[in-house]
Amino acid sequence: MIKYTIAIVEDEVDILDNLNSLLSHEGIYEVKAFSDPREAYESLKGNLPDVLVTDLSMPKMSGLELISSLRSYFPDLPVVILSAYVDFKHVVKALRLGATDILEKPYKEEQVLEIVAVAAELGRARKKVLELIKQTGDKQSAEILDSMKKIQELMAIRVFGDGS
Repeated sequence: MIKYTIAIVEDEVDILDNLNSLLSHEGIYEVKAFSDPREAYESLKGNLPDVLVTDLSMPKMSGLELISSLRSYFPDLPVVILSAYVDFKHVVKALRLGATDILEKPYKEEQVLEIVAVAAELGRARKKVLELIKQTGDKQSAEILDSMKKIQELMAIRVFGDGS
């Protein structure tokens, strides 16, 4: 039974195929795999997944650019970052854009499954809250969500500095 939609954007085909197989095998994820971030953007902007798993460093469009572009359609989209090397400035930018976790390559399959499961639950919960806010017109809940995003950004600055 498919419960969640996961989009994977990774220009290294071997890694993309491995992640696709790993997550599809679980039976609870519908996986949309993309090796081209621009193609991913065009496909996902109209039908956002529950979780975005993206590489940071890709040709044509970086993972940070992809996240930033998709944020205009779903500001609360949970994002898991993949990176062969963790660059401090990129980590800070990713956290400011709302990344929920970072996986360093090479990754452990158990770690991928755990991180994606948490992000999927978070994404589904955020979508439900946003739907309820729209249905009820509850401005106070919307303000709380906005405050939570600001706190997340401030925590990224406090923990990691400003990335300069």
